[in-house]
Amino acid sequence: MRVALRVRPRIAGRDRPRSVDAIRRRARRKNRSNGSAIARIFARMKAASAPPCTTAADRVVLGRALGPRLRLGKELATACFLAPIIAVAGCRGWTADQAPLVPIRNMHDQQRYDAQQASEFFGDGRTMRPEVAHTVPREAEPNEAVRTGLSARDGGYALAIPDVVVERAGGLEDLMRRGGDRFNIYCGPCHDGSGSGKGTVVQRNAGMPPPPTFHNDRIRHMPDGQLFSTITNGIRNMPAYGTQIPVDDRWAIVSYVRVLQVSQAAR
Repeated sequence: MRVALRVRPRIAGRDRPRSVDAIRRRARRKNRSNGSAIARIFARMKAASAPPCTTAADRVVLGRALGPRLRLGKELATACFLAPIIAVAGCRGWTADQAPLVPIRNMHDQQRYDAQQASEFFGDGRTMRPEVAHTVPREAEPNEAVRTGLSARDGGYALAIPDVVVERAGGLEDLMRRGGDRFNIYCGPCHDGSGSGKGTVVQRNAGMPPPPTFHNDRIRHMPDGQLFSTITNGIRNMPAYGTQIPVDDRWAIVSYVRVLQVSQAAR
């Protein structure tokens, strides 16, 4: 007859299961021992006979007891440092109804003149000053006849397009091609593609006076310099294009207007 014996494995002391009450009692004893050890260390620190934490055991006990608190302090410091950065970053892109607070408003409130305002500084009382006589801006055309459309001989309007403008454009054909491109951008909306003065802007605005046609005798016999000056300075309800269209492009538009006049005169 065989008898089977069940051998129960031996459990180590720290792995042996315990009851809840036993675990609680052990935790209380551990806390009391740590507390008493910390109290002894602080008592030694107060005493003048012994320096604080002179032994490795004291440092180990303090590290175990104060470690969680130090970690919590570091986490709080990190949170306090990152909170303003996150708040500022989160405000990007917001709109405000109030004006920004600018303590130094030197660039906002300057002593300046408005356009067409009277001036007590200059003798003529004008704020907007004319060009200084016998001077040319650095970016301006140095040739006065090309820049103004006036003849250097008698001061009247130039009868034809200056030769220097034609040479810079690469020939008269290239100049007229460039003029047609600029004409369709700046002039066509009002003057129409054929120069009849019935552009899209005029047709959509019933109260707008139409510009004159390029095909009447007055404009056909007008000097090229006068056409150039009209484009530069404007006339009646036509604005000035001197600041928008370069000098050579204005002369190119004049050449294209002559092309339109010749093409329509054949009809």
